[in-house]
Amino acid sequence: SVDELRASFPMVEYLLPSGSEGQADGLTEYAMSVARSTTTATGMLVLALVLTVYLLIEWKATLEWLMAFVPERHRAKTRRTLADAREIVCRYMVGTVIASVITAVITYVVLASLKVPAALMLALISGVLNFIPIIGFILSSVLAAVLAATVSTKVLLLVIGFYLIFNAIESYLIAPNVFGYEMELSNLAVLVAVIVGAELAGVMGALLALPIAAIYPTIERIWLRDRL
Repeated sequence: SVDELRASFPMVEYLLPSGSEGQADGLTEYAMSVARSTTTATGMLVLALVLTVYLLIEWKATLEWLMAFVPERHRAKTRRTLADAREIVCRYMVGTVIASVITAVITYVVLASLKVPAALMLALISGVLNFIPIIGFILSSVLAAVLAATVSTKVLLLVIGFYLIFNAIESYLIAPNVFGYEMELSNLAVLVAVIVGAELAGVMGALLALPIAAIYPTIERIWLRDRL
């Protein structure tokens, strides 16, 4: 019950509605809001991945279709731009997979050493949810914390500490280096792109920020060289 949850975890008072009346309704509404946001973000991620895979497979036919709408004098530059953009998207996918694998492996090693139940499952979930910026980290850490709480309070605190520290390491060390290498972006460019994308368009903005930022140098080189 809600009262038992409050007694077991006092910090939950900051998340649950106050007052004795309407506690269950407030908690249900809170959970439904989180579920709706998570479902929307997951659906948008799946749609983006499906669309990306489709474009990578059918890129030649799509390219020829797009060329019909481009003035003839710009077609050579447009072909070069789209070809480079396709290569950048491939690098982005490779970088994301590398970062997710690193996350899954390290998470499994730490959770298994702490004897957290279902450590392998939690590690796989962390790797998959790593594709979703911010929300993925929150969901995976909450799941791990719930299972860690069944072991002991000490393990719970250690797991929370691990997720917070590893998230900082991944955000400021692993991701910038992985994406900076795969997409030839500086660490500063990667960090700024993710922050700006997330601020402007949330999850989808963060997902699209890196490939868009990586495509810009190509546009500058092909289209703006004479002006800059």
